[in-house]
Amino acid sequence: MKRLLIFRHAKSGWGAADESDHERALTPRGVDAAETMGRFLSLAGQSPESVICSSATRAKLTLRHAGEAGGWESRVDFEPRLYLAEAHTVFELLHEFTGDGKSLMLVG
Repeated sequence: MKRLLIFRHAKSGWGAADESDHERALTPRGVDAAETMGRFLSLAGQSPESVICSSATRAKLTLRHAGEAGGWESRVDFEPRLYLAEAHTVFELLHEFTGDGKSLMLVG
């Protein structure tokens, strides 16, 4: 049976007035939290084999910091449809996923 891990992006800030929601970055607190979660998941034996990550900057940065801190060696697909996705879109992505392995993480 596959294990599904759902990982919400870490704390993000509001940048310049002309910065879009899609491009918001992590705050220093968010970076620390992502790294902590990456280490925690690795120590708990829950490192993901495959990841589907939103194309939003804050999601990509969360994944990068968590993965580096946890030493993850995950196959990663960046999926624009995951950004602001409704439930039916998430289910479609899960249905379309063809990766092998026992664990899949969604980062959004």
